Amino acid sequence: MQEKPGQMKLTQRRGAALVNMAVAALIVVALYVGREIFVPIALAVLLSFVLAPFVMRLHAWRVPRTASVLVVVFFGFAIIFSLGGLMVSQATHLAARLPGYQQTLSDKVESIRGLVGGSGTLEQASTVLKELGTQLQHGNTADQSDNDLARQPSGKA
Repeated sequence: MQEKPGQMKLTQRRGAALVNMAVAALIVVALYVGREIFVPIALAVLLSFVLAPFVMRLHAWRVPRTASVLVVVFFGFAIIFSLGGLMVSQATHLAARLPGYQQTLSDKVESIRGLVGGSGTLEQASTVLKELGTQLQHGNTADQSDNDLARQPSGKA
């Protein structure tokens, strides 16, 4: 018969879990505080990994390393800025067409209201959205907290 191997007991010092949690919390705080530094560094490292194969390819074609890096970085930033410009133009185009979309959505809501009958869930949602809109415009959340308690649903279906 074979003997069973002895079981190893895993023990920790007293308070080791608390120390581990404190170290983890300290790391999270350090990352949160240093995010202004760490995010650009992380983006630079990521960009270097993306652009490195292109630099090596140009260097293999006997282009000097400095020139390879400058050419690849130039094209990389040209692509990034082109995409940024495209996004900005799309955002301005969307902003210019928002009134038309608002009218289309209003027409659809009216057609749904005609089918449903007018009052009910759609009416309550509309009221809540209007109240939220006025709160966002005026920013008087302190006065609204007392009114919110009075307006809570009563549980009726």
